[in-house]
Amino acid sequence: MKKRSTLKEIVPRIAKTVALLGPGPAAELRRGPTSGAGAAAYWRIAAEYDFSVRDDIMPKFVQIVAILTPRGNISERSLFSAHKAGVPMGQAFYNAGISELRLSRFLDTPKLMRPDSAVRICRRLAGTEHARFNLLSLAYFLCGTGDRVAREIARDYYKAEYSSNQSSEN
Repeated sequence: MKKRSTLKEIVPRIAKTVALLGPGPAAELRRGPTSGAGAAAYWRIAAEYDFSVRDDIMPKFVQIVAILTPRGNISERSLFSAHKAGVPMGQAFYNAGISELRLSRFLDTPKLMRPDSAVRICRRLAGTEHARFNLLSLAYFLCGTGDRVAREIARDYYKAEYSSNQSSEN
């Protein structure tokens, strides 16, 4: 029997897999991996990483990864997947200009509506230099692991704001 991987193990691998997709399959994923019969690229990723436990969340998560993945030729994208472990999600949101109100609404989104809300907010980040961040926080937030993740995202947002204010004062 195949051992199930944890989110911590598969999130970076999913991001790398999406970064290596050709332009057509990546565009399909950005539009929505399960509309109609679904994008073949999504089903290949789903089969590889066995999403059966989280099949309510993972289609939108893979769509978000595709939205955040830098576009361009494959050799460039393979170097820059959407997952950047050292950049907290809240910091990326602050640096991308996501307002406090929008962040608050996003973090207060009911669990069942989080995937669609995350798609919308990540579309705002796409194409900016702040589209790469620790996707593990987003995955945990979407899976509804409690208020802890939302507090971490908020904390990192306001830490980035504080650092920015300190820099501007100096």
